[in-house]
Amino acid sequence: MTNYRKLFDLTGKTAVVLGAASGIGKSSAEALASLGASVICADRAIEGAEATAIGIRAQGGAAEAVRCDAASAADVAALADKAEQKFARLDIAVTTPGLNIRKTILDYTEEDLDRVINLNIKGTVWFFQNFGRIMVKQKGGSLIACSSCAPSPSSRGSASTARPRLRPACW
Repeated sequence: MTNYRKLFDLTGKTAVVLGAASGIGKSSAEALASLGASVICADRAIEGAEATAIGIRAQGGAAEAVRCDAASAADVAALADKAEQKFARLDIAVTTPGLNIRKTILDYTEEDLDRVINLNIKGTVWFFQNFGRIMVKQKGGSLIACSSCAPSPSSRGSASTARPRLRPACW
């Protein structure tokens, strides 16, 4: 039988997880730490990031929490600086925050759209730029972005499920 713990051993590796207060980010931070990585748990919700770090340390892992708003270029740059100061090498950088405003696309305001774009698109770009520069400089590392948008029956017509029905003009 395959020894997956040995196959995915991250002992001595380092990681940053943005969005570590809850959901996919929290699970990512816990998984990386359980495999041996030292983790910076970052999130805008610092209390949640700290709770994740405390849970990791309670299981014998190494983790600390840092406040970072993923939609802020300055915050993401500061997080990358913190990672460079803390770790001699950064092996893994994961970003998970994502936003879906529960309205129909017809009801989106400019502010709603700005919030979605600032977090989902710009935040991911800031993350890849800042952490990508570190990894290019050190000639290696893994950049990972993941999130979810799980529409439910009650979200019918929302921006995440809107599908226009187009018919050819000749019909």
